[in-house]
Amino acid sequence: GLVSTAAIKSAIALVPAGNNSNGMYTAASWSILQAKLTAANTAMAEATTVAAVTTAANELTAAVEALVLTEIVTALENKITSALLLVEGDYTVATWEEFANALAAAQDAVANSTHIESVLLAADTSLVNAVEGLINIKALKKALVEYATDIEGSFYVESTWTPYAEALANANSALTASEQSVVDAAVEALAKTYADLELLPVSEEKVEEVVEEIVKGEALNPEYYDEHTYNNFMAKVEEVKQVLVNPNATQHEVSVALKQLEEAKENLVRVNATDDDLVALEEAITAADAIHGEGVFVDTTWNTLVEKLNTAKSLMETSLNASVAKEDVIVAAAELLDAIENLVENPEGMSIEEQIALRIEALSERDRIAFNMMLKREPVKDIKTMLILLAELEAN
Repeated sequence: GLVSTAAIKSAIALVPAGNNSNGMYTAASWSILQAKLTAANTAMAEATTVAAVTTAANELTAAVEALVLTEIVTALENKITSALLLVEGDYTVATWEEFANALAAAQDAVANSTHIESVLLAADTSLVNAVEGLINIKALKKALVEYATDIEGSFYVESTWTPYAEALANANSALTASEQSVVDAAVEALAKTYADLELLPVSEEKVEEVVEEIVKGEALNPEYYDEHTYNNFMAKVEEVKQVLVNPNATQHEVSVALKQLEEAKENLVRVNATDDDLVALEEAITAADAIHGEGVFVDTTWNTLVEKLNTAKSLMETSLNASVAKEDVIVAAAELLDAIENLVENPEGMSIEEQIALRIEALSERDRIAFNMMLKREPVKDIKTMLILLAELEAN
């Protein structure tokens, strides 16, 4: 007998009218529907077997049910576009991770050429929920920068610092909070306790510390420094003075002023020694080398001379291959000359006069004559000068 095509006719009746010119349905789902509709019409015309008719009817019905409204895809695409504008750093790590997973799923659902309405709707719902579930910590991060940068408890009255410190700890913990209300409360508490902080009046010890640095700064010799950096430093000294004379200055203000003064001092650029500076140092070394005084002078004064002489020689050696600071050279020469001047004879050892006599006796006859002639031309009353003259003769 004839095969009934009623099932196919029922399925065809479900097909939306028109050619989808208004784009109501996605192109992919409409294309599949048209293919199934063509197959159903063919099966109905041939009506060869019940199975063929049933299959065609079922597939056409499924294609109708699988039609995807374009507006569903568009709505999800718009949500994805908005979601891509969000900044990861503005949200907690945990909620951003959930959001990122939902966003990736939504992008996959839209990218799939064979859109499935149920998948699209589920992805849409998940993305909306993930966005709503994001915990925004942008304001909290800003508050931590604004209210917790370079701040020390030692500058504030303890009764105001304690609640601030607690609010600060809570604010840091809120960076991983699971509720937006916790974050908002942390921001509010930190701002309030910061505003309530009361600075300590400046202490006498801190004033003394700053005054000491000012005195040291004013004692610096401008000859030793680059003019520009020296002028900057002295300008900072004057600024710090103004802070100190302010009767309302706080511990914090004075501490900051001291820190700025120290930084300006560190930025001072020292100038290099001149040839004349090095010549003066060499002359001081020559004068010290001429003194053979171990056992002749009190140990402490002799050891000081040896120490200063070694320092001066080391500096001279360095100057042969590199620049040395003018200050170091001048100070080394002055300290070496002071060490010579401060030598004290040892009353238990050989006197320096006896040492000079032995050294004169050890000279060659020609040098002794030359030495005596020098003394006749210009009598030398200073023993150290006499030692230098002896050293020159011995060196020749």
